[in-house]
Amino acid sequence: MDLLRSLKLNSITKKLGSIVISDDRIDCYVDNNKLRKYLEKKKNFLNLDSTQKKSEYGIDKPITYHISDYCFDGIVISTSDSIHFSSCTFNDEVTIAKANQIVLENNDYNNSTNRFRYNDRFFIGTNIKEFIMLNDSYENEGEDYKVDMKVKAESIRFSNSNVLNGVGALNLEANTVLLENSSIASESTLIQSKKVIIDDSSSIEGSRAVMIYSTEIENQDNVYSPKTIINGLQVESKKKTSHRVKKHD
Repeated sequence: MDLLRSLKLNSITKKLGSIVISDDRIDCYVDNNKLRKYLEKKKNFLNLDSTQKKSEYGIDKPITYHISDYCFDGIVISTSDSIHFSSCTFNDEVTIAKANQIVLENNDYNNSTNRFRYNDRFFIGTNIKEFIMLNDSYENEGEDYKVDMKVKAESIRFSNSNVLNGVGALNLEANTVLLENSSIASESTLIQSKKVIIDDSSSIEGSRAVMIYSTEIENQDNVYSPKTIINGLQVESKKKTSHRVKKHD
């Protein structure tokens, strides 16, 4: 990489880590010490919007930030690019205001404050093009531990993942929601999506209710709840013992 190009890319990626350029994208492998200093300065606001500088420098490749083994104590994310979180710990609320792609892989989620009121969320994401949980477990610990998730994206995919909210609620809104070898088991689940795909090894469960609004649902028989509502109409209730996916090592 020539010096000028290196300086431009470091400016775009806020000097957060090492950069690898391939034919179709730019990968930034974030250094945790640099990230820590950045978040302390920005008060846990991770703003990685590179649109203006990429245009200024004539760089048209998408950027993916790789963040691993970092412990977050509350985080607000806004990026025009993509972030892949792996083996991280989220100890307080997670808010995603904007993102091209968010990938969550093998992370831990802990609500250390346990101060929820009605309609509070531990994890909330909006204005996301692609939201992916990959080989991940997003779950609660104990009856009083509330872990709610609300995500609005163009595409939502759970792959080999468990979303076990227990006493919490799950709210998903997208053009497509896809479950691949994955389990959703919440107190209540609401999905609003043009297309909902539940493969044969996946299930959606609600201890109180599951509501799905969609023009196309594949494998509706893998939805289990005392109260199941599809497009506003209640269907036959089904019960099933909790299905937990084994993650790959």
